[in-house]
Amino acid sequence: MLSRIKSHYVESWKKAPGDRTDIWYRFFSSHKGKVKIFWTKIEDKEIRDIVERMLTHLLKPEFESYREDHRMRRRKVLRVE
Repeated sequence: MLSRIKSHYVESWKKAPGDRTDIWYRFFSSHKGKVKIFWTKIEDKEIRDIVERMLTHLLKPEFESYREDHRMRRRKVLRVE
């Protein structure tokens, strides 16, 4: 769990390997500030994925809408070319 949080933190201030679009870096370099992190350990991966999807749906994190907007723009560009 700590390694996942750490990787997200690192990706927030430097370009992530494998992120060809630099979407993480571009979003988090312009959205800086204090953050509170709450977590609970969930061993079962399926349950963890369900809880994460539910929380994403309920809390509507700003990054999720940013990422979706980015995907939509890329699709439009790919269709035009």
